[in-house]
Amino acid sequence: MANVIAGPVLILLLALSGLVVEMRFLSDHHNLLKQQQVLAHSAAELNIALKTQSQLWLDYLLYQPLEEKSWQRFRKQERATLALANKLLVQVEQDRLQSDVRSIIYALEILRITYQEKRSSLLQDSANFSENNSTLGNIDTVPSALIKDLYQKIHMHANETSNALRQQALVMSGLFALLLIAASLAYSRWSTRHTQRFLDRQEKSHRRVQWLLQHDYLTRLLTRTQLIQETDVKIRGHQPLYAFHFSLSNVKNAAQSQGHSVQDQLIRIAAQRLLTQKRPQDILARSIGEEFILIAEDDDSLALRRYARTLLSKIEQDFSVAGFRYQIHCSLGISHYPEHADNSSELLRCADIAAVHARSQRLQAPCLYSAVMSERIRQKIELVSDLKTAISKGEITVLFQPQVDIKHRQIVGIEALARLTTNNTALNYPDVFIPLAEETGLIHSLSKAVCRQAIAHFENWWKLGNDITLAINVSPKQLETSDFVDFLQELCHCHQVPSHKIDIELTESSYIDSHYPQLNRLRELGFRLSIDDFGTGYSNLGYLTHFVPQQLKIDKSFIDSITHSDRKHALVESIVGLAKSQSIEVVAEGIETEIQAHILKRMGVEIGQGYLFSRPVDALSLQAQLKKPQPSLQQSV
Repeated sequence: MANVIAGPVLILLLALSGLVVEMRFLSDHHNLLKQQQVLAHSAAELNIALKTQSQLWLDYLLYQPLEEKSWQRFRKQERATLALANKLLVQVEQDRLQSDVRSIIYALEILRITYQEKRSSLLQDSANFSENNSTLGNIDTVPSALIKDLYQKIHMHANETSNALRQQALVMSGLFALLLIAASLAYSRWSTRHTQRFLDRQEKSHRRVQWLLQHDYLTRLLTRTQLIQETDVKIRGHQPLYAFHFSLSNVKNAAQSQGHSVQDQLIRIAAQRLLTQKRPQDILARSIGEEFILIAEDDDSLALRRYARTLLSKIEQDFSVAGFRYQIHCSLGISHYPEHADNSSELLRCADIAAVHARSQRLQAPCLYSAVMSERIRQKIELVSDLKTAISKGEITVLFQPQVDIKHRQIVGIEALARLTTNNTALNYPDVFIPLAEETGLIHSLSKAVCRQAIAHFENWWKLGNDITLAINVSPKQLETSDFVDFLQELCHCHQVPSHKIDIELTESSYIDSHYPQLNRLRELGFRLSIDDFGTGYSNLGYLTHFVPQQLKIDKSFIDSITHSDRKHALVESIVGLAKSQSIEVVAEGIETEIQAHILKRMGVEIGQGYLFSRPVDALSLQAQLKKPQPSLQQSV
């Protein structure tokens, strides 16, 4: 910016300097003319005074030579003339003119003496007065000539000085004009180069901005928008195309454990692997997050399955970042133009649907799109919409299944089970709406609604003196939010229900996958922690030794086979023995026969739950069971 301003400022300063010089010349010229006027005026006054003096001398000679009064008048004028000459001497600055003025003064002094001598001679010889008159009249010729000569010299000197000043001004003006032209040319040349450099930088910045708009900042691949534009060009040329949609899994888990920088590096590595394996004519872009899209031209050289498997196997190789190795799974969906879509957006949507299907089915191979997949997506969207409507309308019912002391057949606890009462029968199954709620985030509002109903009913039973516990299933998704524990605490406080009577049931995988700080908070607040469906997840028995819950529930799949499978019998016995050694309470789920109950009781299982004792019932039916004398639950099947 300073360089841009410096040029015009320099030119302006040069122009102002030239203007100052011109003004200086005009000022000097004005002063010269003024001085010339003063000197010329003084010389004129001196000349007039001398003529007046001469005239008084002639008058004195002709008319009153003997009168003293006339002589005194003449003498006064003579002194005035000499005074003007001295004044002129003071005003003149040039040495040459001062010498001329001194010559005039000297001539006037000589003339004064001459006047006195002539007067003396006249007074002595008055008889010859008339004869000498003619010779005495022109005695001032010398000073008069000197004054005229001085007047001319004043004008001549003024002209010479004026010419010198004018010449100097012309030289200075020419010099400044040359400097101004040189500066203007230099600035013009510099400005042209600077402007060109600026335009080059602007063009470079424009190209950079265009590149950034068209490419992903992290992977430097094309953006989805740019890919669609380039795909549209190929489609307008009626070029058959395949769309490959790559969707990475487990990347966010790596970010949670090692930080987001690791997540970015994993995405960059995956992008680089695809970039090195793709064909030159294919287009690769990052869609969003951990998803990539590749547009492959369908030509004779394309062996689709081999190409897709090569890309998939390359991207699924172990990732090594900062000394850690990660295994990242990738789902690949493929769609074809014009078989599956007639435009780029629809082509990418079909590939996305195929990738979602591959991920949901845990496929290890590329998945080609079919119309059935779209229909499943449509049905799923309808289910999500119906689920959201059901939650907002309160079409949620809570059923309760008793947990029974197997030995004494008394109810010691109840489990709250969520049910939907919508017109969409396909949605009302827990195996359908609970995973759907977890996937869409509706599990938070659904679970809170279930907790409110369950704890409200439990409050009534607790106040009636029933010393039982309430088990509530909690999704791992809910533990990812910090407000859920506060919600449970406030709910128990409002209904005056002791927190140590509330069992928080979580699936086994949620314990092993993440150590949620909320679990420790639940412990501190007095809530009981229970592992639900134990054995169906990682079956990590050793995990119980360093994270001890208050209760674990053996899954129904083990109980069903306990009577005819020695292996399942031994597994259940091992689980019960380990739990007992850690002082963990064991609940057996899905007990349907007395034989199962008898075997479990012999193993040391104290609490059972299943159709043998009671199906899930509503709050009124459970209240009736609580009022009945115990034991009577085996008759409620």
